[in-house]
Amino acid sequence: MIWHPLVPWWLAVAVGGLMAAFAVGLAVRHARRRARWLRRGALALAWSLALLNPTVTAGSQAAALADVDALFVVDLSLSMGAVDGPDGAMRLDQARADLAALVAALPGARYTVIGFAGTARVLAPPTADAQAVTQLAATLARESAKNATPSAIGAAADLVAAQLARQRAAHPDRAQVVFYLGDGEQTSRSGAVTLGALADQVTAGAVLQYGTTVGAQIASYEGAGPDDGSCGESGVGRYASCWVTRANSVPGTYPQGAAGDAVISKADPAALALIAEGLGVEVVDRTAGGPVDALVAGIARRVAADAAAGLPGTLPLYWLFAVVAGACLLGEVATAVGERRRGFGAGRPVARDGGPSRPPGAPRDGGLAEVRP
Repeated sequence: MIWHPLVPWWLAVAVGGLMAAFAVGLAVRHARRRARWLRRGALALAWSLALLNPTVTAGSQAAALADVDALFVVDLSLSMGAVDGPDGAMRLDQARADLAALVAALPGARYTVIGFAGTARVLAPPTADAQAVTQLAATLARESAKNATPSAIGAAADLVAAQLARQRAAHPDRAQVVFYLGDGEQTSRSGAVTLGALADQVTAGAVLQYGTTVGAQIASYEGAGPDDGSCGESGVGRYASCWVTRANSVPGTYPQGAAGDAVISKADPAALALIAEGLGVEVVDRTAGGPVDALVAGIARRVAADAAAGLPGTLPLYWLFAVVAGACLLGEVATAVGERRRGFGAGRPVARDGGPSRPPGAPRDGGLAEVRP
């Protein structure tokens, strides 16, 4: 449930709560009029809840995420082969798994995948084929060590901006969800370091961080066969004799370390924070791995909140409380009219407690009337 107060929420809560408490107190003190005071308390609470304007999504989490355009921006630079994931997993292994999990968690969405290193390109144009995107995720590969270019974490800026604009123009009613998957390491001295200010075009999403600030060695990749860190050497242990060094990589790509020594790649959370700020989303550290359920639930809440602001797929509930308040008010009117009629029928005014008024000198409890000489 999402609240969109029509007045300051604290005002509605304070006034409604005080009036309801006052009515309950009087109901306890005046047994004969208890029902009436309880009805007045319900009236105060109902109006307060109506002013808070509650709204719910018209369906499940899956329904909230079914009508979205999901854009995945994946870092395929050489540093994504660093092995600082759980049990020495490559960063790219984790990104592949998360991409597949997110696709599975967004059934019915339209998916677009952009890969980047020194430059960017569209790997999967907009498609509703979740299976095809999942297969693509399993085969994502980095650029080879010998052909790698200095990486720019904002290399996909133009493609992302253009894709969001096209999606918004074609489907203005669909939520735009963006996931950036990378380590934040920038080795280019002139490349873009952000995706630009796109928060007004992005409904929800996250920047997913892979890698640690301590860093790790990078498994090399020669550009042929699967990019699984094995270097394509049969019978040799994973990562054996295949670390990226200054000697076997493009000069200038990794300036740290002496020639021949394995270079160390370190994640850069500050750089990823800049990317997230431009997109209007949060950074989520995925180095430790784990399910994406909590992440997807947060995305669903944000998409639902945006839908409640004007997109279809939500159900307002304020009218339910307005109906309850109206019924209580009608009850008050009916009670007042009934008391008035009984008073006129008896030929005398109605007392404040709803019964006929007592003439001067009449007994209070059915006793004898006071006789004065």
